[in-house]
Amino acid sequence: MGKKALEGIRVIDFSWIGVGPITAMYLGHHGAQIVHIESNTRHDALRHNGPYKMKPDGTFDVGINKSGMFEDNNSNKIGVTLNMNTPQGIEIAKRLIAQGDVVIESFTPKAMRKWGISYNDIIKFKPDIVMISVPIYGQTGPMSMQLGHGVTTPAVSGVQYLTGWPDRPPAEIGIPYTDWIAPNFATTFVMAALDYRI
Repeated sequence: MGKKALEGIRVIDFSWIGVGPITAMYLGHHGAQIVHIESNTRHDALRHNGPYKMKPDGTFDVGINKSGMFEDNNSNKIGVTLNMNTPQGIEIAKRLIAQGDVVIESFTPKAMRKWGISYNDIIKFKPDIVMISVPIYGQTGPMSMQLGHGVTTPAVSGVQYLTGWPDRPPAEIGIPYTDWIAPNFATTFVMAALDYRI
């Protein structure tokens, strides 16, 4: 079997739930080493979503390490827990970034700025870093600091207004569609940036 496209590339993945983790997973499928950073005090919210394995008594085996969706989105990653609210956690994160090629994050813009690891901060000690940020409402603008999820963006963007029947209220599309569409674009952007960097 030949060499994979991203062998030798290290991705530091600060993202959680959908778009970011799936993007990192795709990069891992193409040979990149993925280091997933998570807090031990504030878990990735996807850890608390199913599906869960059903036990013989008909109940579900629930726990922070039992979510099928979390395991799927993070199946090919090295897991590291850091307390990013301490100087030690931030220092370790910076050391990992310095040894990496790509950083992925999906928080509101204030998180990475608060920790001193926004793109403008990182390029001071790692000028050739490739970074992709996938906050739900972007880096700038009036909604950029608001939290959100893929299930809310169809309503905010107007997609729900376009679905359903003319004589009925807007219809939900039923899935967090951004989680399944955006990673394809994000992965392409990262690959293009890495190609340009060469």
